[in-house]
Amino acid sequence: MSDKKGKKSNDIFSQFQEDHRPTSEQLAIYFPSALALTLIPLYLFYSIFGLELYTYLPLFGVVSVGSALILTLAYHNIAHWLKTRLVSHREGLVPKSGKDKKDVLAKKKQEQIQVTQRESIAFSILYNNALFLFGVIVLGFFVFKSASAPFNYVLSVSLSAAALSFFSASSV
Repeated sequence: MSDKKGKKSNDIFSQFQEDHRPTSEQLAIYFPSALALTLIPLYLFYSIFGLELYTYLPLFGVVSVGSALILTLAYHNIAHWLKTRLVSHREGLVPKSGKDKKDVLAKKKQEQIQVTQRESIAFSILYNNALFLFGVIVLGFFVFKSASAPFNYVLSVSLSAAALSFFSASSV
């Protein structure tokens, strides 16, 4: 009896893992967006705090790529959460008329799911970008303002990305 319960919970867990894994198409959208976003604070710290670009290039590269990877997870978590919620709310929007055949109805439903997925990805990128930039500004200009500029950059960008990823994971 317990073997059946264990097998059933493993099936549910494996189903969640398969559903929650981002596709290569989604990763092709998430990572470049996250990388472009993490380069914005680089310009701010270069122009306002006077960080020399060539002196700290390895630091900028590691922090930007690392934060972009973390933000990619945050993008996907929010997009997956929103898609799941919207698909369940939009179940009744596909009209079920007597004339439509099952394959036409299935095609309409699949199109609705694809539209919902694109909408959730766009919202996720917008939402996470706004929160990330807000976090960088608050941390960089208020919380760590007395720290040295390289230390301020590393903490502001890394902590903003980590906090965003943490909060997005808690929503899933």
